[in-house]
Amino acid sequence: MRRALLLGVAVVVIVASTVLALVLPAAPSGAAASPHITRIFIPAIKTACTTQAGLEGADIGYRFSDDGSLHTLDPGDGSITGLAPGSLQVLNDCLAKYPIDPPQELPHDPYSRNLLYDYFSGILKACLESRVGELPPLPSRADFVVRLYIWDPYRYIAPGRTLDELLDLSAACPELPRYLEPTGAEADATTISQAVAWRAQGDCFAAAGVAYDPSQSWTIDGQTVRIFDAGGAVIASFTNVAAGALAGHSLLNCLRSVPYASVVEPPATAAQRSLLADYSENVVWPCLRSLGFDPGPVPDADDYATVESTRAVDPFAGPAADHLSIEALFRLAAECPSVPDYLIGAG
Repeated sequence: MRRALLLGVAVVVIVASTVLALVLPAAPSGAAASPHITRIFIPAIKTACTTQAGLEGADIGYRFSDDGSLHTLDPGDGSITGLAPGSLQVLNDCLAKYPIDPPQELPHDPYSRNLLYDYFSGILKACLESRVGELPPLPSRADFVVRLYIWDPYRYIAPGRTLDELLDLSAACPELPRYLEPTGAEADATTISQAVAWRAQGDCFAAAGVAYDPSQSWTIDGQTVRIFDAGGAVIASFTNVAAGALAGHSLLNCLRSVPYASVVEPPATAAQRSLLADYSENVVWPCLRSLGFDPGPVPDADDYATVESTRAVDPFAGPAADHLSIEALFRLAAECPSVPDYLIGAG
């Protein structure tokens, strides 16, 4: 199905962003990804928490609590372990800080597997090797995508590492990019402004070496991306084939994964834009600054006179955002939404 996508128009494609694999400088202070704590962390969690509780070497049984964290089998009075109730409380309080994510199966469909392979080969492997040294080799793309071979670097590097080391590694080098987390819940709940979506789209074209400006438009026809000038004439065409990756990534896959479905428009009425001005001053700007990102002076109410002027004072539309990776902007947008839920879709 042919879908024309214009720079100045918010459109719907899919929620995700392989553009993260194109540019990934360090996140701003305070905006690091949350560690993805899996069962391979359990030995390190036990060691850290028994040490904190002064129970090194104690023979303690564990179970999972309702929230997924470890908990001692002892009811807390020492009746099972013979250990001091105070020490058991310290141990359980420590364990509760590290709930274990439930086991999740990686995607099996070829499209997601290709995106995951791009992330593993283009981002995760280099990120981890720069910190821990050589990792097991990646399987071939064919084995990974078609035969569903597994590559699990964290299982390889976890033994012998402390909990703090593993948490730091997981935050710096996430096992999965947010756009391919199996639950999709966090990504689905994240809204972004047009400025962030346009930046992601621009990064796709820049990575492919394509000169692009707002007067142009583009379409996806099957496996082909076509770019049109303002008069509708085709000025470039790119076909997604196995050997035709551009800058290490497919232009088509990159454009398809820009989260246009999450784009929100500023409210249309003057009264609601006034509410947005208050929200920006009292919530968005302080939130962003607390995360180490300064979007510049806080706009005043007059800057929200029209929808177009409201777009112009989007905190992610200024030059400060140009120095961040799109992955970092997505994280900031999730933490500090530029439009609150109660004004989304307000007319």
